[in-house]
Amino acid sequence: VIVDFESKILSEVDLNIALDLARQYGNLLWFADIGIYDAPSIEQSLIDRAVLYFKNHNFEFVGHDSSYVHIISEPLLIGGHTRLMEKLASMHDGPVDLIISRGSSKRAEERVSRFFLKTYKVLSIRPLDIVGELVAALSLYRKIVLHIHPDDILAVVACGVIKNISGAEVFFVNHADHVFSYGTYVADYYFELSSYGKRLDSKKLIAGKKSFLGIPVSMNMVGDDLDFMPDRAQPLVFISAGADIKYKPLKG
Repeated sequence: VIVDFESKILSEVDLNIALDLARQYGNLLWFADIGIYDAPSIEQSLIDRAVLYFKNHNFEFVGHDSSYVHIISEPLLIGGHTRLMEKLASMHDGPVDLIISRGSSKRAEERVSRFFLKTYKVLSIRPLDIVGELVAALSLYRKIVLHIHPDDILAVVACGVIKNISGAEVFFVNHADHVFSYGTYVADYYFELSSYGKRLDSKKLIAGKKSFLGIPVSMNMVGDDLDFMPDRAQPLVFISAGADIKYKPLKG
């Protein structure tokens, strides 16, 4: 089924349909763990086709070397994905902008807007229109930081097109490093967040450079004289929190 699905995407004449099929393909593999964690051939094919499609469009590059933009598919009020993006955005030397490639709640938009100078949300519906809107928005920037959902092929294709036009660099913070994800072909810098994600990366064809990023946390500094080491006879006490799917046993 997966082989037929991929063949259909690569052979589909209508680029709008091919992009929509690619999104469905990515969504299926995101939730069905069958050992496929990337799709560089699909990314490359759709980017090449989109570059040809948009070659006569007038996307003027007016960015500068220090202009960064972050892209998120959908900011959320819960979970670590959005918080990680907020922390990274706060670490820039100056203010940066945000593009939301899909929908978002008003509350989530208001929350993330506190961490960015400008927030822009894509409003188009048709796949090619979404890609075009993203390319137009991205033409202002030299460096693009991705925080996308695993199936967000439209943001990935837009990044591929703008790289062809302006030579912008793409940094992929793969928060969902434990599942399938688009982005391995388009990313110039591919960041891993966990040791499990690093092991899965060995099964991917990552085109760019790789680096461990980890998840930054804010901690108050404490004195060196404090000793938190428990006695060997003392039982360990700790708290762990997360969604039930993080704890439910799976495949042993």
